[in-house]
Amino acid sequence: MFLITRVKPCQYCYAEIGPFKAGVHISARYLTGLLAVIVLFILQSPASGQSKVDEAVYGGANQQIEGMVREPLSLEIVLPNAKRYKLDAFVTRPDRAGRFPVALITHGSEGNEDDKLTEPNKFSGAAIAFARHGYASVVVLRRGYGRSDGKLDYENSTCEKPRHLRSGEIARGDLLAALEAIRKKDWAAPDKTVLLGTSTGGFSVLAASALNPAGVQAVINFSGGRGAKDGGGICSRKAFWQQ
Repeated sequence: MFLITRVKPCQYCYAEIGPFKAGVHISARYLTGLLAVIVLFILQSPASGQSKVDEAVYGGANQQIEGMVREPLSLEIVLPNAKRYKLDAFVTRPDRAGRFPVALITHGSEGNEDDKLTEPNKFSGAAIAFARHGYASVVVLRRGYGRSDGKLDYENSTCEKPRHLRSGEIARGDLLAALEAIRKKDWAAPDKTVLLGTSTGGFSVLAASALNPAGVQAVINFSGGRGAKDGGGICSRKAFWQQ
């Protein structure tokens, strides 16, 4: 499994990344394309449903592009406890027959009511870039975000009593169940996947990949973490040192 990470330390991440295995050879062409996607992903605006890249280059998050299929997707997931939920998602993929490697992209958190307004086409710039390289890009909203069923993964978590471990477990369950649902689509390869996330989304893909799920070749994490405030400050220093 290949890991690209731009992450601030967090106990949960360090405790869970043990199963990663290195040693994957990456061609120069592949790396160049991957770096281009990373730049697009970094430029996304976390506070809005559309990114600066989307508006400047693609004319809006919902625009149809020649050679691609871009459409909303409702994923019915089944968790290990047999509970079922529907997750809001958006797919961008090549408009041709075939089963494409999956780029599963997930979002960060605002920590307020704006999380319930999140749109699944939020990272259209990155999704389109991956699709141009032959991927089926699926942006998945975890439980409680946007129109996805369920409660927010940080519900009942406070600065003094954070629930980071539990939040990671919830997010991990959502992403792995979403990946299973995606792989049932006739356009998705069952054994080739990249996981991407930023902020709490980066934290979530690390948690998911810690189980070394079959068919996940790479994980891209941008500043993954939880519990920050005011642009990255520690929510509670006392609680931080007690973790």
